[in-house]
Amino acid sequence: MIGPAEIMAIIPHRAPMLLLDGVAEIEPGVRLTAVGTAGAGRNGPELPAGSAYPRELVVEAWAQAAVLLTAWERPLPEVGAGRVMLGAAIDRVRFEREVYSGELLEHRVRLVKAVDDNAVLDGSCLAGGELVAEFGNFLVALRDTAAVRAECGTGEPA
Repeated sequence: MIGPAEIMAIIPHRAPMLLLDGVAEIEPGVRLTAVGTAGAGRNGPELPAGSAYPRELVVEAWAQAAVLLTAWERPLPEVGAGRVMLGAAIDRVRFEREVYSGELLEHRVRLVKAVDDNAVLDGSCLAGGELVAEFGNFLVALRDTAAVRAECGTGEPA
């Protein structure tokens, strides 16, 4: 299994917002399966045992896995170092059940289509073999950091 250090060499997420513990399977440019323990505190917030894990963090963890697949062959380990991956849109998010602190989440991501520096992905999240959530049409876009700053009117370094 690929662990947090290898993940951080590819995407800029760091504690406390890196929500992935490792990558179980990868077929670059096609699919990825990442895992993360909900609310364990290793990566992300620590929650008391049996606490409901926020759905927003389930979406964020799955999106991190999607960005990881997208950046696998063109790593983006530092924020503001020339390029940044932006989550532009996501639709068809459907939850099947709640997630509780301590559950191991399996984030399955599939690349639907890539055009230039844009990609569309879909997939699911499972816990204990049960479907937790499904995700469709997650659009990510790779952009030049300076251009993003200029568009946002900051002009300041990140």
